[in-house]
Amino acid sequence: MLIVTMALSPWTASAAPAHWLEGQMTEAGAHPRTLIRADECARVRDRLDREPYRTWFLHAHGLALQEHDPGEDEIGPALARANTARAAALLFFLDRTLDGDRIAPFPDETARRAIGERAALYLREMRTEPRIDSFTLSTHSAHELALWAETLDLLLGADLDVLGADRARCVQNTADLAAGIYGAYAADIWILERTASNNHLSKAASALGLAAIVLNGEDFAIQNDDGRYAPELWIDFAVRNTDLILRQITADFDGGYGEGGFYLIYAALSHLPFFWAWHRYTGGAAYRVTPDVTAPPYYVIGSQTPYTVQDPWTAAWLERSALWAVRVMLPDGSMPPFDDTYPGRTFLFSALVRPEIAHGGLFRWASERGPLLASQQVDPSLLFLATFDDSLASASPEDLGWAPVQLMPFAGHLVFRDGWQADGVCALMLAEHGKAKGWGQTDWGEIIQGAASHEHADPGAAMLYAFGEALLIDGGYLGFGDHARVNQPIHHNLILVDGEGPAMPHQAIPELTTDENGQLVPADLREEGGWVPGEDGDAYAVYLDDEPGAAFAEVVFSYSADAPRTHFRRQAIFLRERFVVLHDRAMPAEEESGERVYTLQLHGHGGATSGGSFELAGRGAVWTRERARLRAACTASAPLELASRTSSHEGPGVQELQHTALDASARVPAAEAVEFLTVLIPEADQGGAFEEVPVTVDQAGAPSLDWRRGDATCAAWTRQDRELTGSAAGNSLLRAAGGAYCESPERLGGLFWNLDGAPDSLVSAWFSFDAGSLTGFRVAVHAAGRDETSLELDLPAIAGQEPDGACELSAAGGRWLVRVPAGGSVRPAFRRSPIAAGLHATEIPAHRPALFELGQEIALSADASCALDGRQLSYAFALVERPAASASRLPEQDPALATIRFLPDLPGVYAVEVTVRGSGDAAATELWLEVEGEGRIDPGEPEPPAPPVPDDESCACGGGEPSSIPFLAWAAWAVRFRCRRRTGSA
Repeated sequence: MLIVTMALSPWTASAAPAHWLEGQMTEAGAHPRTLIRADECARVRDRLDREPYRTWFLHAHGLALQEHDPGEDEIGPALARANTARAAALLFFLDRTLDGDRIAPFPDETARRAIGERAALYLREMRTEPRIDSFTLSTHSAHELALWAETLDLLLGADLDVLGADRARCVQNTADLAAGIYGAYAADIWILERTASNNHLSKAASALGLAAIVLNGEDFAIQNDDGRYAPELWIDFAVRNTDLILRQITADFDGGYGEGGFYLIYAALSHLPFFWAWHRYTGGAAYRVTPDVTAPPYYVIGSQTPYTVQDPWTAAWLERSALWAVRVMLPDGSMPPFDDTYPGRTFLFSALVRPEIAHGGLFRWASERGPLLASQQVDPSLLFLATFDDSLASASPEDLGWAPVQLMPFAGHLVFRDGWQADGVCALMLAEHGKAKGWGQTDWGEIIQGAASHEHADPGAAMLYAFGEALLIDGGYLGFGDHARVNQPIHHNLILVDGEGPAMPHQAIPELTTDENGQLVPADLREEGGWVPGEDGDAYAVYLDDEPGAAFAEVVFSYSADAPRTHFRRQAIFLRERFVVLHDRAMPAEEESGERVYTLQLHGHGGATSGGSFELAGRGAVWTRERARLRAACTASAPLELASRTSSHEGPGVQELQHTALDASARVPAAEAVEFLTVLIPEADQGGAFEEVPVTVDQAGAPSLDWRRGDATCAAWTRQDRELTGSAAGNSLLRAAGGAYCESPERLGGLFWNLDGAPDSLVSAWFSFDAGSLTGFRVAVHAAGRDETSLELDLPAIAGQEPDGACELSAAGGRWLVRVPAGGSVRPAFRRSPIAAGLHATEIPAHRPALFELGQEIALSADASCALDGRQLSYAFALVERPAASASRLPEQDPALATIRFLPDLPGVYAVEVTVRGSGDAAATELWLEVEGEGRIDPGEPEPPAPPVPDDESCACGGGEPSSIPFLAWAAWAVRFRCRRRTGSA
């Protein structure tokens, strides 16, 4: 897509200073300043014979010996030439080559000069005009500039001079390309910052940052008088825009990258080398951004007042994005192919195996899971050679205490595993909205379209990988020009309504208008193109539980643009026995006449040209691969019609392949809801024969599925009552109108809903047995409806154990009562503490639980807390998380009060923690809150606490004010992840 260029008025001329960043970084310093410093040369040489350094060096050596035509100007050959030049410069700088199989010094100075002169030749003949005539080429210009800057840096730092009389020309070439890119973004087509606020801008900024570091103190001619040849502006542009894009616009609170896994890799190819150079060149110094509103118009976005950007190499947000990549990675180490992500690509974990990186050991473990190299236009092997520190021992997620289940509600990525092993079972479900869906927000409240062009129409979509095979697949990417062949609703494992899904969350460059100062600005992006963020296709996780025996997530979303207005609830239940159950409910949002057809789609990896086979089997299908197969069975609350069709997906080498998809369609009156139940069973190859897990399907008005694996009996059902009796004779555990569970002599675990007395509630539970006796249990109760929920469990007492949670309990007669505030969630279980802490919002917003509007005061209550022995409690509230620029704070409080109110001043994520104390014992919990809106409001002075209200009950476990919640607001957001998120677990 071509971009219209706009000529703007030039700004004040600026001459290249001897040293840029006066007062922040005043010394030019010796070259090289980017990949490897001169004082590190010996250390890098000494480790080249060890793996993985040897592999990386051999790769660089192969690149350095490639021959290229210096005059070839097409982007592919030009990038190949720049990669060769940089690799040749590295070999020249290190004085290392191959002598047979041995890595050794060059045999003589002539041979060494020859490789250096190869790099110098290409640098002298490099293209100096930026490729900025389209979005795609703009990123290629960034790659070229970064490669040439690092090449120049290595040649300038070598102990032999191969530049000679060409030094000035090579310096000037690099400066010309940097000035061209800077001028294009900051003047000629500055609208790019608003319409391409994604990897394009961050990559260009990173490349300019490298150029500024390399050219600091170098003399070059200023080719015009418009200020483009100003390294002090390049570095300012670099710092400001890498921070803007990577920390604010595309990164969500869980560390997820809004453009998907591939574009995190693609962006990292540029920003990791820049951050590494910044960290080393400045000694980890922060940078003070001082906007000049009379200078380039790129300051139209963000703060107009000075602010500080910390050293990004050691910043928590950079590490958080890499931790997200670990949390979502597939068993083979690659990034899952949701959004525009090529299958099989791995993140650049090797670059972060450093002692100053807190999780460097984990990143070493992750780097060993996937391919050693992940080259994407800019070869990363040289960065790995410079940064990877093999003195750091590998630390697996198990070593760090990570749960295999990783639930990230803000990123919208829900990952269920049976473990972290390479041949394990891994299921994923998407619940993307906000930043994850392509609509970023700056620290100053501005809503910016960031990654929407790389989004797919896939709310609630599921994927499944098992035993080394992709079984339930996503379509992949196929490249930007062809992504429409795999990014539509029909390409994902979700439900269509009358053949339609949500609209694509993508817009072209909007029309331009003028602001009050007469400057060109884009029209409101949220009103262009017919798609409004926060409505069609946005998905939200409202229930989450990471119990590995019966993990689940519930996601709610709606269609409103292309399809008839419909609300959806999708539950994914991952049972320890390695089954995935999907429970879907589709509900019309408007009264209509006639009929609707709801179609559940399953894209298994077999049939057509996929390399696997497909067959219809009973009320479902079987897709078979070499090492595993997927058996799927489905039923519904209305008669199902099964059909197969061919659909596209991306195969190895970015080739388009076809597989056979299963469509299960139910035709119902337009005013009625419909339910689907699906079980996904991965079956492994067992020495030439596949494991058989047959499924019984009952669709006689009460959909149910029954199956067995080993000694476990499993079931999923809805629209009927079942009484669950544990293996211990006479232990009547639960009565539920729907659920999914597996029961064996040792254990019963699953998810249950529509319980007696709690029609809109959910319970996840497991019960353990030993020789027929109950030895322990864990129950998580979620109150979704308008009123308080009470759940009674008929359980025998367990000797020496006490239950713990926001609950009232009576052990007499084995009757255990759990009371939950409206819209709340509690988790009683066997623990030691006699204090239980609970926290919930007392005025739940009408549009979605835990999502509040800017300007809305939030009231929180800890009155669901209790002491099991009735002791008096005190409460201490703390605002433990808030947006970086927020000034919100909690009011002073009376420790006797269980309620508190506060006013958020900025959009973003907040977390309030309450610590409940009684007679020396204490317990704590927290509530996460998301605030939507634009701009900033004045929170004012917090109001003093209200006087205490007498209460006759010393432990009213589960009071709370009732709230009005619409049908889709199933529960207050059960997010309780801060402590575990800080250690990388969800």
